[in-house]
Amino acid sequence: MHKAVLKDGTSVAVKVQFPGVAESIDSDLNTLKRFLVFGNFLPKGLFIEDLIKGIRDELKNECDYRIEAASQMKVKEHLIQDPRYKVPTVIESVSTEKIITSTYEEGFTFDEVKQESVAQELKSRIG
Repeated sequence: MHKAVLKDGTSVAVKVQFPGVAESIDSDLNTLKRFLVFGNFLPKGLFIEDLIKGIRDELKNECDYRIEAASQMKVKEHLIQDPRYKVPTVIESVSTEKIITSTYEEGFTFDEVKQESVAQELKSRIG
């Protein structure tokens, strides 16, 4: 995740997909399939083609940031009235299949919350 500022002054968070990730899915899964078949690691009756197709479809969906952006917008729509949550707004005009840009929202990570210095009351509320 990268922090940036748009021309209009809006602070944003930008998630950029590493180059080649989506393109490597097919060859990586084909290599895995060969390893499993030739290594005789599969139980009898397992339909490897169906399994690989399911994995391939899921991974390709994960690499399409438009799907992730749509999910983020849906979550925002569901939580907009709940003051406990602040879901960043996706900025569609500067988002693509490989880039998601959304408003930057101050907050903290789960790793930060795990620290001993964080009050138990806050940890319980988050939990």
